[in-house]
Amino acid sequence: MTYSFGDTDVAARRLDLVSRVFDPPSAAFIAAVAPRWADLAIDLGCGPGNTTVLVHRTTSARRTVGLDQSDAFVAEAAARNADPAIDFLVHDVTTVPFPVGPAGFVFGRLLLAHLPEPATVVGRWLSQLAPGGRLALDEIQWIRTDQPTLAEYLSVVVALIASRGADMYAGPLLDGFVAPPGTVAVHDRIVEVPVPVPTAAEMFGLNLTVWGTDPWVREAYGAGAVERLGRQLGDLRSFAEPAGITWGLRQVAFERRG
Repeated sequence: MTYSFGDTDVAARRLDLVSRVFDPPSAAFIAAVAPRWADLAIDLGCGPGNTTVLVHRTTSARRTVGLDQSDAFVAEAAARNADPAIDFLVHDVTTVPFPVGPAGFVFGRLLLAHLPEPATVVGRWLSQLAPGGRLALDEIQWIRTDQPTLAEYLSVVVALIASRGADMYAGPLLDGFVAPPGTVAVHDRIVEVPVPVPTAAEMFGLNLTVWGTDPWVREAYGAGAVERLGRQLGDLRSFAEPAGITWGLRQVAFERRG
């Protein structure tokens, strides 16, 4: 798997901003679905550790482990964290078994959006649950905006991710998912998250700094268009109107029975 948005220091800063925006709805979701008895919780695609800390803080897990294939992100997460009950390990989360054994709770946020064959991957994740354990997924169902620059950015990044065999709007892909025998869906809803335009522009601008030099993007859109988009996103960081873009997050949880 290849993470389209990179694992640089700038990418980590963007994920810090993503956490500030999406942690409140994710925390409510985790609190609603995480088993109270889970000794082990796993955070998939942990990045620099924000979601791992969120999972540990929101559940009653004795130990929480963040998994990520990026050595840089795992090192950054470990450097930031001082809680001995939280660990970080380098591991490709599309590969099972996980290196820590069956878990009572497994969480992934905005991760399927970067993975080809998401249904197959979800099936693998479900196989890593302890009996009664739950897998919780936070994915994008849709993004709505009437702001032209934000809409243009989204069209480019959706195409970039598609060029790598994935779909940024992974929420709808869960509609046709058939849970394997012994597992059942226990939670499924869409939560709307309005985001101020300056915040979205900052998040998108940091992203563009990472993938704006990608050869596929440069060939498909041209260096001039990418640089113009970067300038326009910069201008929006002082945008007067706070409204203008809303995320629809698909929050789905599955439980392993027996």
